[in-house]
Amino acid sequence: MNQIKKKILFFFGILLIALSCSKDDSSVPTPTPQEPQNTAPQIENQEFTVAEDIDEITIIGNVVATDADNDTLTYSITTNDNDLFELSPEGALSLVATKEINYDIAQAHTITVSVSDGTTTTSATITINVTNIVNVYVSGWKNFKPKIWKDGEDITPSIMENDNNPIVDIAVQGNDIYAISRSTLYKNNTATKIIPSQNNNSFLSSMQIVGNDIYITGQQTISGKLIPRIWKNGNPINLTNGTPETYSKSVFVKGTDIYAAGFNSKSNNKNIAVVWKNGEMIELTDGVNEARANAVYVANDIVYVVGYESPSAVMWKNNVKINLGTNNFSNGNSIHITEDNDVYIAGYENLPGGRRIPKVWKNTAEIDLAPSDAGEFFWAQDISVFENDVYVVGTTMNPQTNTREATVWKNGEPTYLTSNSSSTSAEVYAVFIK
Repeated sequence: MNQIKKKILFFFGILLIALSCSKDDSSVPTPTPQEPQNTAPQIENQEFTVAEDIDEITIIGNVVATDADNDTLTYSITTNDNDLFELSPEGALSLVATKEINYDIAQAHTITVSVSDGTTTTSATITINVTNIVNVYVSGWKNFKPKIWKDGEDITPSIMENDNNPIVDIAVQGNDIYAISRSTLYKNNTATKIIPSQNNNSFLSSMQIVGNDIYITGQQTISGKLIPRIWKNGNPINLTNGTPETYSKSVFVKGTDIYAAGFNSKSNNKNIAVVWKNGEMIELTDGVNEARANAVYVANDIVYVVGYESPSAVMWKNNVKINLGTNNFSNGNSIHITEDNDVYIAGYENLPGGRRIPKVWKNTAEIDLAPSDAGEFFWAQDISVFENDVYVVGTTMNPQTNTREATVWKNGEPTYLTSNSSSTSAEVYAVFIK
């Protein structure tokens, strides 16, 4: 009997196990195919460097991204910088045709670029660094008409056509060109009359731009008296009351201090070299010898003035005279101080036989820009030093044609801005490098 019970229990156990397995098997779902997962494109921040004179056909660079799925990628600019740049769908970055970049305005530009694989978009920051291109601006006149040259090319604005005076000084800020003739301030193609009635004594001489302020100096005849002035944004500041007759040749602004240099006829009909600081005049010479101060420059709390006390070119350093020339008559017309405190002066020396040669003095050591036996008539009018290159501008007198040629010397090598022709006469007064 016990054996029968054991068999029955064994049978039911087997049956329960079978039923349980059948139930479990029927509840397992059938697996379905999975869609492949998209991988977002990868793009990193990138930098490119270009010169400021690029045009729209120049490719600044190709923006690069990767995609693990090898999907076709499309690029676009999502945040531009003044709408300066454009990007092809393939990632070629360039300048918009109507735009330009300027190192003096911005040394770098930043944009945001997005890349899409059709499903997912990723972004990165692209930086465009701008390098400076040295531009040489020169002003003067040609055939008694105002002229401005940029890198040797005539870029004279049309508004100057009716002015019969030379452009005596020039400055450039960003894309704006400022220039003064004997009577007028020009900004690009606009004109502002500073001296309404300009004559042989009333004229402008020098200009400096500091921030948004324009400083101009010269002298103007008012009620029969010749009064030296500094105009700040067109508003005149008198340096004397007009007695004695006084000329202001140069202006220089340092911090809140305004300097000027010139001369007056106080003593024995001989001119006295003078310098002003904030309207206070200091006499640099005693009137024994003819003297003039032609330019002033301030660096490291030292006031440098150049000119001449006959017969020698002279530099006054904090009012202390340093002779530059020899027994021949010489004159210092312009001065520039470098960041390394090197002192450069441009001028000339008269030689026997009626010849004149242009000169540069570097830390009072003489450098001739033409040989003493050149047989021509030269003078150097202005000087500037930029990135270790020394630029001097002046005039060459050609005895064969008896005409004057506008000349730029770069590190002593001359370039002529006007042709050697009997029908052309030109003079240069100022140089500005940027």
